[in-house]
Amino acid sequence: MANESDYWSKTRKEMREEDNLSLFKNWRTVRSIPIYKDNEFPMTYPVEVEYMLRRRHPEEIDRWKQILKEPFLGHTDASYKKARLSFFDGTVSTSWTLKSAHHILTFEGLSGKSIKEYDQIVEFGAGIGETARLILDLGFEGDYFILDLPETGRISNYYLQGKAKICDRLGDIPQGKNTLFIGTWSLSEVPEDYRNEVVAYFRNADFLIIFQRNIFGYDNYDYFTNVFPHKSNTDLTIRPIPWHRGAGGNFYVYASGKKTPSDGRNVVKPEYVLPPISEHRIRVALHLVSRIPHAIWRRRHRLIAAR
Repeated sequence: MANESDYWSKTRKEMREEDNLSLFKNWRTVRSIPIYKDNEFPMTYPVEVEYMLRRRHPEEIDRWKQILKEPFLGHTDASYKKARLSFFDGTVSTSWTLKSAHHILTFEGLSGKSIKEYDQIVEFGAGIGETARLILDLGFEGDYFILDLPETGRISNYYLQGKAKICDRLGDIPQGKNTLFIGTWSLSEVPEDYRNEVVAYFRNADFLIIFQRNIFGYDNYDYFTNVFPHKSNTDLTIRPIPWHRGAGGNFYVYASGKKTPSDGRNVVKPEYVLPPISEHRIRVALHLVSRIPHAIWRRRHRLIAAR
């Protein structure tokens, strides 16, 4: 791999020294990167995910509700209790799981395709593997590859119980298949020479990318809007993430590979609806107001319990 930033060199060294995988969601390194947090925009992701799910077919909603419960694996009792939240008719989940759900639902909204329609999915830098878990639990039947550093690959392999193929070399992944490449923030955090190598390897695939405008000195907006389409041979759709304001702003990219004509499998589904960005603050405000009675009840309960 190309030269890494000092940050990643130090973080990888510390991760190699961690030996208790059963508690990985509480590791300092995991939470500092972060590839897991228990408070990832907890007033935003539930609202946005619920908006998209409510417009799906009932049987699909039921399936999502079943898989949105984050597994205990990697937690302590205390960290699991702290992470859990309730949304959408009492469905129990966590903000981190809902963040991954948001990635999947946004991809389907931008592309008009089911994420399950690919022969293989390649995720670059999968973190703990939560997005992969949701896709596999949704019923994806193709091959799922994770291209990652050994230090984080061992976490996702443990978390997914071997259901994905963990690789640290590009050459281990087949080419020429109907492929979706996923890189949520990861591709924008590696040097341009290495990302060009990765993108060229999957030229003509479809891509789901999230990038920060600026990080580690990289001008990612220029790269993904000007360089990336030519390297990947794709057409782009870009969608800002208004609540992720750090690093100069954050953006979703759906890139559609300029392949041969469709075989008819990818039919645009009208129920794949995206929340209007202009109404985001209104949705969150209404959600906060709806939570006031619950917050009052919880405060009273705690005061009574403390007596």
